[in-house]
Amino acid sequence: FKAAVAAYEAALEVLPRKEEPFRWASGQANRALALHRLGERESGTERLMEAVFGYRLAQEVITRAVSPLDWATIQNNLAAALLVIGERDADLAALRESLTALSLALEEQDRTKVPLQWARSQDNHGSVQRILGDLTQDPAYLDAAIISHQLALEEWTREKVPLDWALGQSNFAHALALLADRNVREANLEAAWRELNLAAPQILSSKSAPLIARGQFVAQLCRTIAAKHGWPLSDMRASGGFEGTPP
Repeated sequence: FKAAVAAYEAALEVLPRKEEPFRWASGQANRALALHRLGERESGTERLMEAVFGYRLAQEVITRAVSPLDWATIQNNLAAALLVIGERDADLAALRESLTALSLALEEQDRTKVPLQWARSQDNHGSVQRILGDLTQDPAYLDAAIISHQLALEEWTREKVPLDWALGQSNFAHALALLADRNVREANLEAAWRELNLAAPQILSSKSAPLIARGQFVAQLCRTIAAKHGWPLSDMRASGGFEGTPP
């Protein structure tokens, strides 16, 4: 991603905004996305903040009025960068800004025309609400997160997009597990464990290190919550799932 950032920066140096505004804006958006991906792999938030600035520069030209779907795509990327910043820094303002950005993007993403993009925005919407619920201890955010993840999974099906489906299942399970801990409801944790293990074979057999790490993180969270409350979790390894906890 460093090479991509350098390449986009070199191109932008010779690409005049006034003469070729849309090519310039696309270059800014692509540079921002490369910075965003690089920032996700590093600690800190400096590159992510650069990405946020770049997305906003691109939106000065690629406006909602001129190109609503392209604008919504950039808006979703902007929200995703703000999500990571908010989670790393426990920055409630960044998280709320991310939530607003996603809500606006969803206004332009027609589910019938761009179902997979719509689902991604819904999944991100759920993730922001899950983090807000965890930080603020407000279960209303977690309830809203569960609804958003369920909506995303209506379009992110195992048949159409198996890896996105597996990610969505992991995120859905994460929100359910946090709600189980907050409300002390074993049934919520059982649901989280069931939803996670439904996707476990897809997660664990994938070649995606981030997806595997995500699944393992949520599995460990479930085990930790189960141990905290004295709840058993079935061992699902025989069916390609995750290790449970003893009764």
